[in-house]
Amino acid sequence: MSASAPRGRAAKTEYRVVRLSDRASLVECRLHTGRTHQIRVHLHHLGHPVLGDKVYTYAAKDFPRQMLHAWKLGFRHPRTEEWKSFEAPLPDDFNQAMAASGLEFRPQATRENLTR
Repeated sequence: MSASAPRGRAAKTEYRVVRLSDRASLVECRLHTGRTHQIRVHLHHLGHPVLGDKVYTYAAKDFPRQMLHAWKLGFRHPRTEEWKSFEAPLPDDFNQAMAASGLEFRPQATRENLTR
């Protein structure tokens, strides 16, 4: 996967920095397309790969997995047209990775910003 492949398919990801430390950033991504590895490819292309990503970065050894988490997903059901929305709390290892990276996180403050 690549952000600059000559025969690649279009993909759009909006992002914003939620928290920042000297070691890492907590980034919120909003996908407009659903391409394989989309977030990982786009952040790597920007020079800021996902923590724990063993494919797109060499600095993955400190984390047991990719530090990606979909805390909120929503979509319109293709048959009923009903809006479906799901939320999931941050996993313990994600919270631990943020703490180890010098990031303080308050989920409620972020959720309020996202609903505006």
